[in-house]
Amino acid sequence: MHYELNVSKGGARLFSTAPQSFLSEERALAVFADLIGRFPATEGYEVTLTRCDTVSTRVAHRSPAPSRSQARCPTR
Repeated sequence: MHYELNVSKGGARLFSTAPQSFLSEERALAVFADLIGRFPATEGYEVTLTRCDTVSTRVAHRSPAPSRSQARCPTR
């Protein structure tokens, strides 16, 4: 799970954060509060904060048994 912040004006996105930028809601909300002060709605800006949940479900998996050379850790 991560949080994304987006700033737009007139329907055009100005910038957004990278997925790894905010992993905690507390930090994302703090930056959101800062951005809404810097980009006021009265001037046409829209600031959104979205929580992105990642769900993965393995449906099937098959792999051959590793050979001895594949099973060993590589030496450096």
